[in-house]
Amino acid sequence: MSRRRRRRSTSKVAAAQRRYRRAIFTVLEQRGEECECCHAPARHVHHIITVATSGIDSELAFEPANMMVLCDDCHVLMHPGSKNRNMWWRMAESGKSRGHALNRVGR
Repeated sequence: MSRRRRRRSTSKVAAAQRRYRRAIFTVLEQRGEECECCHAPARHVHHIITVATSGIDSELAFEPANMMVLCDDCHVLMHPGSKNRNMWWRMAESGKSRGHALNRVGR
């Protein structure tokens, strides 16, 4: 019996992950792979209201209006408390920044 329960919960998680990936690919197809902040080439889809807050089961996690396409630099700026918090300082100092928000650092 426990195996069946485990399988069902695993299949629910897998289904949510597939739906999540489809939502992200849809946003990238609709908006293109250009940063919505600085218009640099982009590859990240950022949730305005985080999935950690809303939960993966929430409809908000799959809502395109809650997502933004961002470049690496702008995405790091959206997560200032994350492990990458010093990365944008290093990038700004080395002149490798692409995002317009990073070009304002130190001014």
